[in-house]
Amino acid sequence: MTGSIAMPFKRVYPIKPEQRVIFIHIPKCGGTSVHDFLEASAPLRQKPSTAAQLSQYCEHRLHKHIKARDLYAIVGSDLWESTGRLAVVRNPWDLMVSSYCWWLEKAHRFSSLRNDAFEVAKFGDFSSFIMSEYGGNRINECDGNPQDWFMDEKGADMVTSVARFETLEEDLALFCEKAEIIPQKALPRLNFTVRTGYRDYYNTETRNIVAKRFTYVIDRFGYGF
Repeated sequence: MTGSIAMPFKRVYPIKPEQRVIFIHIPKCGGTSVHDFLEASAPLRQKPSTAAQLSQYCEHRLHKHIKARDLYAIVGSDLWESTGRLAVVRNPWDLMVSSYCWWLEKAHRFSSLRNDAFEVAKFGDFSSFIMSEYGGNRINECDGNPQDWFMDEKGADMVTSVARFETLEEDLALFCEKAEIIPQKALPRLNFTVRTGYRDYYNTETRNIVAKRFTYVIDRFGYGF
């Protein structure tokens, strides 16, 4: 049984000019809460010229789930290197249940995704979702695996920190210290879904499918079922 906590729509951008921070937002990894937290933080040192340059790129063409390599190509190396850069990963088995619930409960709110949301609903169960294109190659409407968001084509990290959803408050504190920003509020809990534990959704086959797809993240960040 699930239920969602609705949030009013607010456009967010990956670049936080005043804080000189870039947040690479992998879907379903607590990003709405992280955006809110970062935007409320204060820079330890003001750098108005850098902030002004970064603010030029806060525009509608930047999708909130843009990948690091694509954003780098837009802003260029000098501005890129002037920022602290964060991504957040999540236990893949939990992540895919969260994505499934998003398709069922929230995706239909976006006119461009209504047909896809209808297709996911027609699957009728989580196992069929995991075995489909939606569960096999996407996170929400976005193609790719988590590392595709924060690594370059050669497999090197393009961010300065990768936090874990499960230890987000502690990891954000470390990132803020590194990026020289001062938190002004506690990390809120926004845009979440109320549901049973993720393990309840799986059988042996679907558990193994997710393990195979997300091998890199599982191995690097020490995730287990």
